[in-house]
Formats: sequence, structure tokens, C-alpha cells
Amino acid sequence: SLGATMYEWLTLKPPYLGETREAVISKILTDEPAAPRTHNPNIPLDLETICLKAIERDPGRRYSSAGALRDDLNRFTESRPISARRASLVERGRKFVVRHPLASMGSAAAVVALSLSFALFDQRQALQTKTEEAAAATEQISKAKAEQDDILDLMKSLIPIPGGGETAEPVIEGLVQTGQGLSLGAETGGPEPKNVTTLDGIAQRAMLDLYDALASQTDNAADAGAGDGCAAALRSAVEKRRTNPADALDLVEMCLNLNAIHPGAMHLRAALLGQSGEYEAMRSASDELVAVTSGSSVGYIWRGLANILLDQSPLGLEDLDRAEQLDPDKPWIKVLRGVALLELDRPEDAISVLDEALTAAPTMVVAMLSRASAYRSMFLFPPAVADLGRVLALEPENADVLAARGAIHAYVGDFDAAIGDFSAAMGIGGRSSSMAFLAMQALIGRQLQEREAAAPSVEEGADPETDQQASESPEEEPAPSMLSKPGVFDWFSGFDWSGTPQEGDDASGGSAKPGQRRQDQFGG
Repeated sequence: SLGATMYEWLTLKPPYLGETREAVISKILTDEPAAPRTHNPNIPLDLETICLKAIERDPGRRYSSAGALRDDLNRFTESRPISARRASLVERGRKFVVRHPLASMGSAAAVVALSLSFALFDQRQALQTKTEEAAAATEQISKAKAEQDDILDLMKSLIPIPGGGETAEPVIEGLVQTGQGLSLGAETGGPEPKNVTTLDGIAQRAMLDLYDALASQTDNAADAGAGDGCAAALRSAVEKRRTNPADALDLVEMCLNLNAIHPGAMHLRAALLGQSGEYEAMRSASDELVAVTSGSSVGYIWRGLANILLDQSPLGLEDLDRAEQLDPDKPWIKVLRGVALLELDRPEDAISVLDEALTAAPTMVVAMLSRASAYRSMFLFPPAVADLGRVLALEPENADVLAARGAIHAYVGDFDAAIGDFSAAMGIGGRSSSMAFLAMQALIGRQLQEREAAAPSVEEGADPETDQQASESPEEEPAPSMLSKPGVFDWFSGFDWSGTPQEGDDASGGSAKPGQRRQDQFGG
């Protein structure tokens, strides 16, 4: 009865039309009602499915109780998956047979006659499907080979071996011939690694973790009262914010249309705008949050982060000072203060503040990433690697952090450790062009070190007379071999993700002295 009432509400027509009571009962026994969307195509599909389940003639297929119907309607209003399912083709056929047994018997012969044709058709379809799958597999292999060839060609053209103008081509060919260049084995098409120790990389992680840490301080979805019209939209937005921030932001705006000063919605809007890289809009949203939650530190913290990301760290520090006056024991304020000091190129001060934050909250990933970036910018590589290792102890499947640690290992010439990290990252996330390029650079670096170690020393092949002449010559002594470990260090550090020499590097791959290096993608 509830289902029939819902049907008439949706379509403005009863499910069964008849001039007399007997005619209506006859239709109930023999006919299926027209789907509501045939009367009104604007009816949502899930709502139609709920309605049709409620008016099923077979009691076993209806909702078991009015409460079950209510629960499914609640799922629909909250944009969650409903439990009702539409009748399959087989089920609709069974219903037809029950209602029209004579017509079904007449159709049986035709069905038998057609079944052999269908069987043959199915066999042909199966064969065609296998052929198409084989062709697709061949195409995928060809694409993977083409991608590998492209990467090798790019490396041959862009990576010179320092000194003498020799290119890396012989080394690369040797790696490929021995299989080393092909043993990186992960699937192709993986995502490009994110630079988690840059300012933007740290900020993106902060957007996610900071919202979780501060949400309880605002009237968020979990605390919204049953009478709050935007509670359902806000709950759904919280669920979507990590996987689909654009949809989450739409739901938040829907909530704010109902209640323009809902603190929880305003808080989540600031976080989502930051995730989307809309830092000016994030700061405006934070201004509004400050006005609504003036006695709370939340708005000041978000506005401080927005100002840092807009390269206005002094303003950000002022906001963090206000937040600390309201909430002096919150470790997150110290973390963001450390990020601001990093942006201001004060890594020593940043490390001091981040140490305090990690003493109070030892598992804060953003603090570890920030401190690793600070150590990296000061060329203090062992503690930077240690901090990234602490993150990986908490998040062993974090391919981005593995890539960042691998880059530092390669930067200092520890190519075995670099290859291990790059391979592990690709095993988790797949092999993108950038990851394959970095891993091949590390393989080449290791090969160059092995060649240098195997080369005869100057003393072994020295000519005493030539040595005497060289010692008496006023000319400058020749530079040490560029295939030494320091030479590989300089060579490797001269390239970014794309393999393009960095600004200020010479054509042979050499680069400036460590104190003169510009900040690269890992904060160095």
C-alpha cells in the first residue's frame, strides 16, 4: 500500500488503471505496472527502483517491513547505494510465464528452435572475444616496448657522461643487453611520483591530515543535529574529500546554501579549496571562518597555511601566533610554523620548531616530511633519509616517499639503495616514465662507478719520464676523473624528473658547488 501511494505521488497516476474495481483487480493479477519514469522521466532511477520493489506482487521480493522501505529511502536521500535491485531479464521472463502460461507454451517451440542458433552465435562470439583479447595483449606489449624505446632514446640524447663529451649510449646499451634495464619489472602506466618534500607536496598532505585533526573543533557532520538540513550533504562530503574533492566541494556549497554560517561546512570548504590548489579562495574562506569562530584557533590555522602557500609567510606566522594564543598546546601550530620558516629559507629554525612538534606528537607525518626537507636543503642527507624512513615505517606503501628517498640516495651516489627504493615504488604504484627514467639514471650511475673502480690507476700505467715532465710543467694539473663517485654525484644532481639539465648546469652535466645549488624538487 505504501508503494502504491508512492507511485501515485511520483506519477500523479495510480499503478493500475481501470474503470471498475474488478478491472483494477484483474490488472493487478495479470499486468505489471508501467515504470514510473515512463510517466515522468525526471524521477531518479534509484527512487523508481525503490517504488517498484515496494509494489512487487511476490511478497518474497518486496521489502520485508515498512522499516526496510524507510531505510532504503534514507539511503536515497543521503546519496548512498540503495539495497533494492531491478528485476533481471530472467526474472521478468518468469513473471510473464506465470501470468500468461498459454502464450508461454506457444513460445516454447520457438525458444527451442532459436537455442541452437544462439549456441552457435555464442561460440562465434567467444572466439571473437579471444581474438580481440589476444590483439589487445599484443598491442599492450607493443606500447610497453615503444615506451621503453622512447625512454632509452631520451636518455641517450639527454644524459652525457661528464668529461670528454661522451654520451651514455654505450652504458645504456650494456644495461639493456644484460637485462638490468628491463628488470625494473613493474606495470607501465603508473602515476607520476609526487614531490612530497616540496612546499606544495607538504601542504597537500597537510590539507588532509590537518582537517582530520581540527574537525572536532567545528560543528562538523558528525555533530550536526538531526534537524540540520545540510547534515547529510556534509557527511557525504567528508566521505568524498580524499577521493573526489570536486564533488565534495559541491556538496559543501549545497550545505552552505541552506546555512551560510555553518562552521563545519566553512571549515571543510577551506580544506577542499586548499586541496584543489585554489589558495586565494582558501584564504577568503578562512577569513569567513575566522569571523564565525573568532574564539577558536581553527580559522587562524587555515588562514596561516593559505598565507604560507601564497608566499606571504610573515602574515602566516602572525596568524599562527594568534592561533597559539588561543590554543598553546596544539602541535599542528608548530608544524605549520616550521613550514613557514622553510618557505622563508630558515631551515635551522624550522628544524628546531619541528623537533618540538615531533616531541609532542611523534607520528606526525607532515612534521617528518618538513624536517626531511629542511635537512635536505642543508645537505644533511643522513637525517633527511632517516625522517623519510620514519614515514615509511608508518606508511610502507607510500610510493611517493620511496621515490623521494631514492632520489636522495642517488644524489649522494648510493645507487644500490636508490635502485631499491625506485623499484619498490614502481612495485606499488606502477612504472611511469619519470620513475623509469630515475631508476635508469641510478643504474647508469652504478655502472659508471663500476667502470671507474675497474679502470687501472694512474700509478699502474704511469710513465716515470712523462710524470717528471708533468711535474715540471707550469700548466694546470688535469682534473680528476669525472667517473669518480664525486663526479657521478655532480652528474646525477644536474637532472630533474624530465631529464633536462637544471638551470646553471653546463652541457656536460656538471653543476655548481653544493652551496650554490638552487632548490630542486626535493627541497635541496
